[in-house]
Amino acid sequence: KVIIGGEFDEYNGVPCNYIARINTDGTLDESFVASSETVFALALQPDGMIITGGFGFMERFTSSGVLDTGFDTGTSVDNTIFTLALQTDGKIMVAGDFENYNGTPRSKTLRVNGDGMTVGMQELNTDANTLMLYPNPTTGGNVWIEMPEGLEGAVHIELIQADGRIAHSARSQAHIIAGSNAHHAFDIDAALPQGTYFVRLTSAQRVHTGTVVIAH
Repeated sequence: KVIIGGEFDEYNGVPCNYIARINTDGTLDESFVASSETVFALALQPDGMIITGGFGFMERFTSSGVLDTGFDTGTSVDNTIFTLALQTDGKIMVAGDFENYNGTPRSKTLRVNGDGMTVGMQELNTDANTLMLYPNPTTGGNVWIEMPEGLEGAVHIELIQADGRIAHSARSQAHIIAGSNAHHAFDIDAALPQGTYFVRLTSAQRVHTGTVVIAH
């Protein structure tokens, strides 16, 4: 399927607010219902989240079109975003005709985190939903995940390549009490190509993400 954005309010006669998803046969995917402002830039994260940018805004939507209110850019940029690009570590490069981001001077280009939004070179990621993994980098074998507090029930863990393909997945029964310091061993195939991979942990509570580097 194809995500499109721009300055339009309908697709083939069906109302749309500047963003839409198109099926592989060219018809409108009416299960995707999102509302934005004029979209100049789009980027798709490996987990299916959709980032949009335009005049004075940057937003993120779920794969079903729901606005992600946890993606907080504050006052965002003071003019227009024209380009968004994802790095292999999940951070987002932003370019356009602007001089400030959320009150911090940044001329034409800046970089933000893909989870907790922080400007430019001050990218200390303190987001509670970011996974801690070690050893990192790894040559393969067991990588320990410091499990977030308060998890209950089944947890789905995925290793995701930079192009979005799932390299490995596993399920773990986690019965973790808030305040505990639980760890889980996730096996990584040593034959995988070296590079940066995303690790996504999905629980009934929410999704947690992190990155691990495979280095041979």
